[in-house]
Amino acid sequence: LRTRRGVHRLLDGEGRHLAEVAVDAVLARRLDAGSGERSVRWSEVEVELAERGDEALLDAVEKKLLKAGLRRAADDSKLARGLRETEPEHEKTEPGAAKTEEGSGPGLPSAGLLTGRPSDGPSGGPHAAWTAPDYVLVYIWLQVLAIVRLDPDVRRDRPDSVHQMRVATRRTRSALRSYGKVLDRTVTDPIGAELRWLAGELGVDRDREVLTDRLTAALGKLPGELRAGPVRARPVSYTHL
Repeated sequence: LRTRRGVHRLLDGEGRHLAEVAVDAVLARRLDAGSGERSVRWSEVEVELAERGDEALLDAVEKKLLKAGLRRAADDSKLARGLRETEPEHEKTEPGAAKTEEGSGPGLPSAGLLTGRPSDGPSGGPHAAWTAPDYVLVYIWLQVLAIVRLDPDVRRDRPDSVHQMRVATRRTRSALRSYGKVLDRTVTDPIGAELRWLAGELGVDRDREVLTDRLTAALGKLPGELRAGPVRARPVSYTHL
């Protein structure tokens, strides 16, 4: 997978950061022994709220994008779409279908990359018979996908990856606690403990990132004569010890 990303920041009238709109140009290439190379290209848009953003803004952005001709994604990740669209013809399955040990069966719903919510619900479509536990499990499943997807970026210290992985971890823990009546606590409690540890590890790096940003911004406000030498590099080196 190769992605070329352009990021646009959404600001309010006072210049405060509300959300980011990422426009990705994606190339997925499959190299299978005996079947040659198969590749596919597409573009996608993702919207992520900043700390000052809210769900109402997310809904408004989604309406604008849908009105402009975009549609919700049929897959929950770039990897899922790349694997599906480059799959050999004799092995292909329909979008939204998941393979099981017994064969093919209905899978989890496609998630809208614009909103992070399932694209179909109980009001109609193939998921009209969903129950409350179904929605809980799908929500948790989407957060797990996000954690797995972000893991390589965190290890490579990609921008904002620690923050996004921490958010997904926190959302998963919150769901496990909030919906204990429809989940088996003997199973989820140990997972929650592991997620708490992971959030703590990510929190250390996130605190360093925030501190680095604040120190860098403060340095930018100092007079030039007080910023002689490699002073801008020092906060980064100290906060990444």
